[in-house]
Amino acid sequence: MKQFLKASAGFGVFALILYTCLLVLNKRFLPQRLMPNTFKYDTASDFTATRLHEADSTENVDLLILGSSHAYRGYDTEFLAKQTGLKTFNLGTSAQTLKQTEILLEHYISRLNPKYVVLDIYPALLDNDGIESMCQLLSVEVLTKNMVYEALCTFDIRVYNTLLYTLVNKLFHFSSDFKDKSIPGEKYVKGGYVRSYIAEYEDAPFPASSLKISEEQEISFTRIISMLKERNIKYIMLQAPLPKERYSSYLNNDELDNTLKGFGNYYNFNKEKSLPRSFFMDQSHINAKGVYLYNKYVLEKLRTIYQSTNLSRN
Repeated sequence: MKQFLKASAGFGVFALILYTCLLVLNKRFLPQRLMPNTFKYDTASDFTATRLHEADSTENVDLLILGSSHAYRGYDTEFLAKQTGLKTFNLGTSAQTLKQTEILLEHYISRLNPKYVVLDIYPALLDNDGIESMCQLLSVEVLTKNMVYEALCTFDIRVYNTLLYTLVNKLFHFSSDFKDKSIPGEKYVKGGYVRSYIAEYEDAPFPASSLKISEEQEISFTRIISMLKERNIKYIMLQAPLPKERYSSYLNNDELDNTLKGFGNYYNFNKEKSLPRSFFMDQSHINAKGVYLYNKYVLEKLRTIYQSTNLSRN
């Protein structure tokens, strides 16, 4: 029996080493379509690596933006800083669900130490499993204790493969194959914002659907708000502009809005205004023209809520 256990353990170690070697080689050299159990971010154009690298060397901001691509494409740190005098940072990342928002906020809240937080709510992600976002953050070596724990709790082979690959890269000091890629018409702005001048929104059918927030995401939501309240950080939750056709395809916008209002100051831009097609870069995100108008709306809400003309630190 002892000999059997010893042999089994030896085989297990050999299998793990072989699997790891094949994973590293395949992920570096094979195209994504041949590796369905991994996410490959070697040609990302969302500047996540750049943004988080900047966050690691940034301290004591006044205004912090959190959320998905609607956050880093929808809130111009340069414009907001000029209008308010506030040091502003955008910590949005692609497909970031409230679960990843919670993890990133836990990691950066002491360093960034914000006075105000804008939490962007993209309703389509409230019931998302967060796998894509988790894999991306692991790819850029966000390896906090909570991130690793949550990764292990996903029981998803894509997350496990990404975690293993990143750990091997870090252990052996391999160069990362995650590189931010600029594309024509877009520019990274200091503070985490990605400015886009693209206006290529095309007609497309939007199937009717209902929105909901999953139990897991709601738990993270509650923890985020508690974290902010414990530190006396003022916060506001906003839903950024969507193309009218897309927003109208959601059948229960009023119901979702009522749920979100239960977490604090929440405002839905789409309930008050509608932007024309030329203000969108695609079927979901606003471009620089849209951001300018939307950010004026953001400042209006912040100033109304907190009764301040400049929102500067006391």
